[in-house]
Amino acid sequence: MKLRLTLIILLLFSFVAAQQSVFVLCEGNFNSLNASLWSINSDYSEITGPIYWNFPTNPLGDTGQSLKIHNDKLYIVMNNSNTIEIGDISNGFQYEATIDIPSSGPRDIEIVGNTAYISCWYLNGILLVDINDYKITDTLIVNGLPEDLLYYNDKLYTSITMNPDWSASDKVIEIDISNGDPVITNTFTVITGPGQLLGYQNSIYVASTYYDDNWNTYVGNSKIDLSTDNVLKKDFGITSLFGPDITVINRKIYRIYNNGICPLTDSLTMDTEKQIGNYNLIYSMASNNNLIYFGISDYTAPDNVIIIDTAGVEINNFQVGALPGSFAFYND
Repeated sequence: MKLRLTLIILLLFSFVAAQQSVFVLCEGNFNSLNASLWSINSDYSEITGPIYWNFPTNPLGDTGQSLKIHNDKLYIVMNNSNTIEIGDISNGFQYEATIDIPSSGPRDIEIVGNTAYISCWYLNGILLVDINDYKITDTLIVNGLPEDLLYYNDKLYTSITMNPDWSASDKVIEIDISNGDPVITNTFTVITGPGQLLGYQNSIYVASTYYDDNWNTYVGNSKIDLSTDNVLKKDFGITSLFGPDITVINRKIYRIYNNGICPLTDSLTMDTEKQIGNYNLIYSMASNNNLIYFGISDYTAPDNVIIIDTAGVEINNFQVGALPGSFAFYND
């Protein structure tokens, strides 16, 4: 009985001690230095920020593109500043280092083992960086502008959102990185303008957005079946109802749609009867632990981050900097 009680107490203690932080990266306005980083506490009651960097005395930089957490470190991709900013988050936040990658136009970062893979528009390739000493070790040329990176089923995938001439691309490429020397092993044709990738149940879901010469917005969804290499595609044509982000909630894939998020059907259409949320000006979205995070933006600070549950009940609404675009979730 004593042993059982002790085990229960230890389990409860470990549950209470495990604290989650949610990091929010605000993109800021292009050609400005007002990108900002924020942190939401574990009970979603308080937000802190800007963290470490503060415009204009100590700016984070120009155009915060994306976030990645790996081994108690937060990696911040700064697109127009051409840097990767790194902080130790094992006990709050402590600035650690900056990786300078001039004239590269970095977009996303994925870390496998001791190597960081960074998609870079201006290089038409993916940089490889050793995270032990932050030295560039190689560049994989992908013949296009790589956007999102995803490590899934022991392979690295990247969406090629545009061709080298900046015309819209329709490719997702698969890269074998198992021997340390990255090799492109497959290329999939998807809906034009592939952006965010999501791996689920041996498939990769692709959210696409592209534009014509008159800046009309076209949108589509794709699903790559990795067991057969078949690609299912759904092109919605011209529409302004979609956002760029996709996520998985309760074994269903959701995408921003019509001021909320809707699950995808088996044919990749939108199940509008099961929409969650109703907010204007959704700029970004992510989910974690059955909570949904919306970045709400009118492109001018202050903007907002809204947290809701899967029933659409609002948990909190925080003011943040301009263009909240990326989220990262950390359990310490």
